Amino acid sequence: MGPEGPGESAAGSLDATDVHPGDVLAGRFRVEDLIGEVGGSGVWRATDEVLNRSVGVQELRATDPRASGFLDAARASTAVTDPRFLRVLDVADDEAGHAYVVREWARAVSLAALLRAGPMSNRRGAGVVSEVAAAVDAAHEVGRTHRRLDPTTVFVKDSGAVRISGLGTDYALLGGVAAQQPARASVAGGARLAPRTPVEIVEAAEQEDVLALGRLLYACLVARWPGGSESSDGGLPPAPTEHGRLLRPRQVRAGISREADTVCDQVLGRPPRHHRPPLRSARDVAQALALVGDDPAALHDSQPSLGGGEHDPFGGLGAFGALPQEPPPPALLPEVRPARRNPPPAAVTGSGAPDPPRAAAGARRWVWLAVLCLLGVLAVTAYAITRGPEPDVAGSARSTPTTSAGTPGQREPRFAAALPVASASSFDPQGDDGTEHESEAPAAVDGLRDTTWTTLEYYGDPEMAGKDGVGLLLDLAQERQVTGVDVRFGAEPTSYQVFTAPPGTTEPPTTLAGLDRLGGQRDAGLESAVTGSTPVLTRYLVLWLTSLPEESPGTYVGVVDEVSPRGLAS
Repeated sequence: MGPEGPGESAAGSLDATDVHPGDVLAGRFRVEDLIGEVGGSGVWRATDEVLNRSVGVQELRATDPRASGFLDAARASTAVTDPRFLRVLDVADDEAGHAYVVREWARAVSLAALLRAGPMSNRRGAGVVSEVAAAVDAAHEVGRTHRRLDPTTVFVKDSGAVRISGLGTDYALLGGVAAQQPARASVAGGARLAPRTPVEIVEAAEQEDVLALGRLLYACLVARWPGGSESSDGGLPPAPTEHGRLLRPRQVRAGISREADTVCDQVLGRPPRHHRPPLRSARDVAQALALVGDDPAALHDSQPSLGGGEHDPFGGLGAFGALPQEPPPPALLPEVRPARRNPPPAAVTGSGAPDPPRAAAGARRWVWLAVLCLLGVLAVTAYAITRGPEPDVAGSARSTPTTSAGTPGQREPRFAAALPVASASSFDPQGDDGTEHESEAPAAVDGLRDTTWTTLEYYGDPEMAGKDGVGLLLDLAQERQVTGVDVRFGAEPTSYQVFTAPPGTTEPPTTLAGLDRLGGQRDAGLESAVTGSTPVLTRYLVLWLTSLPEESPGTYVGVVDEVSPRGLAS
């Protein structure tokens, strides 16, 4: 059980209970400190005077109409033996009118308190939720469900171990709102029909737990709660939405790994994007999260997820100190190669001079190597001269580059190399504010495969329902000789064009007017490229998407992993 329920309160708000510090329940549990309340029940720290140990006591009046269901749920929860659930030690109602449940005491801090201090890293967040998912799977195996999982019912010890409170009992006290959720979660197509059979009821309750696991993962990654009003947010701000759809974690916070983002979408997506299969069981969620790791740039997180945090008195049930930052495991540390040793000295004759036969042999080897290198250079040069234009091979895996005039097969000038991009911004001349997911734009030029820029969602038309297009504006910081652009998309097919600003342009363009077309391709795959007929002197380039891939039925989203201009070194 835990201290933080909806409304997270402490002493002074419990009109439903008449327990006071110093009271002794069942002749052995001496009540000491009021920790909080859950649905009108008092949550106390107490001492078991028989075994001389701390315990947690959750109590409400026996006359409360929920008391019978509360006690029955606590008894039923003892069928679950997974140690990650706080163990029920006693269940009773006494002559003084108290109905109470006694649980083990743990020194931990609530997930809500941790996340109010900031989000977790990919690996830590996935690890915490994976532990919760494994425990929930064990409960489902014996026919028990939680149905009120949220950041206030999950606790993390200073060792990193996870504890879960309120199995069954929180729903008995607070299930009035949540009882409507299984019908929404278990029926496809937007229906609002309640389950009609016992099997459907159990399946719907399990799906409610699976949905809660996805919400917990989302909260761990971005410190925002996507749960709506049917469960406690633990004081976290609500998750942002766009056009009524929940934004992905990668759209909310930089540094989220693709694997973690995908698991979130497979649980919370209705339906998941890119036709991915949904995760329907707690076991599936736990297995998927086992594959999540940190991005290389996130291995040394400057905000350790379990470092510090405010004192959370219950479930945490005790004083909580700052937790040390956990270093990455050895398997994820960069490989450290041994320093190269100096070569052994040449053999020396008695006079101190190198051995003449060995020195002569070494000189001959160098001569032969020089001759071979020269012959190789001559052969490559002759081949390049006589080969001529590269043939256009049908079915080639790489897209055939096009020139600004639209002629395929244009050869790029020699010595072209990747050009540095000073900055990238979204480019949406026909949008309300001229931008789309502006904060994501730098991810398209950061050189990382797991970071992306995405467009807004467009419905019913891959060509964006009347808009000419949307894209990215790249600033090279100074004018450079551009010969082409490589593009890596996160979904396919995507139609696009590349435009360049005229020489002498010093202000970033706001429309396509006056820009020159470098090239483009219709229905490009994940890897594509364009090459101009001649080098173009420019500072600004625009990647302009004109048709987007279908993310889910009737929904179209463009995804750009990386844009890399090519050109002549200055």
